[in-house]
Amino acid sequence: MNQKNAGKLVEEGGTGSVRDVEVLILGAGAAGLGAASTFLSQGFDQFLVIEGADHIGGRVHDVEFGGIRLEKGANWLQPIGGPMKKIAEKADLECQKVEAEVNQHKLMVMSENGEVIPEWEVEQVITEVCDIMVEAGDFAANSLNSELTMRDFMADRYCSDSSSDALRKAVEWYVFDFEYTVPPEQASLDVGHWDRVGSSGFVIDQRGFKIIFADVVARLVEKRRLLLNRKVISIDHSQIEKVCVTCADGTVFRADAVLLTFSLGVLQSGLVEFTPPLPHWKTTALNHTPMGAFTKIFLKFPRKFWDDSEWIMHVSDRRGYYPAFMNMEAQGLFPIGTNILIAFVVGAEAQRVENQPLDTTREEIVTVMRGLYGEQQVPSPTDIMLSGWLNDPLQMGAFSAPLPDGAPSKILHQLQTPVGRIFFGGEATDDKFAGFVIGGMRSGEREAKKIMRGVLKWEIKRKGFLGK
Repeated sequence: MNQKNAGKLVEEGGTGSVRDVEVLILGAGAAGLGAASTFLSQGFDQFLVIEGADHIGGRVHDVEFGGIRLEKGANWLQPIGGPMKKIAEKADLECQKVEAEVNQHKLMVMSENGEVIPEWEVEQVITEVCDIMVEAGDFAANSLNSELTMRDFMADRYCSDSSSDALRKAVEWYVFDFEYTVPPEQASLDVGHWDRVGSSGFVIDQRGFKIIFADVVARLVEKRRLLLNRKVISIDHSQIEKVCVTCADGTVFRADAVLLTFSLGVLQSGLVEFTPPLPHWKTTALNHTPMGAFTKIFLKFPRKFWDDSEWIMHVSDRRGYYPAFMNMEAQGLFPIGTNILIAFVVGAEAQRVENQPLDTTREEIVTVMRGLYGEQQVPSPTDIMLSGWLNDPLQMGAFSAPLPDGAPSKILHQLQTPVGRIFFGGEATDDKFAGFVIGGMRSGEREAKKIMRGVLKWEIKRKGFLGK
């Protein structure tokens, strides 16, 4: 199926029209498609999915770069051992198990001047950091002190002579920041999901990670229940029984119920106008949860100048400054000659990189790589691309980040609570897998079940009124 044409299959009324629909799903990402799949499995098809982009999947999005398809967004089947593994198997999703280990040539750790740090030293620091994090999780589960941050806990437990500060910073970033998008001082002890840290399936399927949604998208197209290129600009919920959604092209949809699956970043940025404004308790909950900054930088080089390790770690006194590079032609990934590295930055560094000229980013990375491999060994990249979620008006961030004070159940409840006939999904609203693709899918299923109960109730109410 050509996804760019999928949105043209439902065009009743055209641009500037008004269309009535029983249930309207805003967003064809993991949450929206999860809801659509749930509706269809229950035999309910009186709904429509509209998506602002020209593709389905949201932050599950692959593009062509350097002659291969690469994922700009979600790339790993996480959490490890979770339900995503079965979903991937059902879709026959091609993945490579990537293990970021020092041994077996998985991880090369180098100082700024190109000195290779001994494996034993790196292993020692990785073990130290991981043990402290596990200990922190156990402590949080049995403590009433919710004010401690991960940094508070770590500070008193490091061995002063275990290794250099720079190496510890790099390992901390690799184990913690890389996963949560924030440093330890900005996260509570109870961030949970320590099973996220470790090996998991890395998607290399040239059909894209989005293939996991192929079945539901095919059914949506067949039933003419999907519209692309419909960017929502306002939602009017001032009427008791109808919600009016207006798109940038002037099209208006009137629905009995609306499922909103926008990312937190979009809602926090005020890019969608609500009439009347959302209540204070809802905006407080939405703004309480931070949106993580996680940026991939894709680099195509004229030749390969690095070794065969899957990961290259750059140890610098400047914490988080281009600390990790993934070799996309490591064994089991892409073909020899691909000559592509992916650099990763998160948090403040991701914000800085995404808001500076691309040429500046290119120059910074080349300088780092020449420090590692030598001035004459590193050519300039022939192409460069950012994932760019931070400034994408349909995303405004990568995924929800953990909170400094943990995730109070009250906040989660408020995130999930409808406002009138507007229901709220998205990975940030899931109580178990926030930050993951599967969290988005679960949230869509959760809200679809709520809506179906509401539709039944509203229909009974209507018939009751008609009977009178």
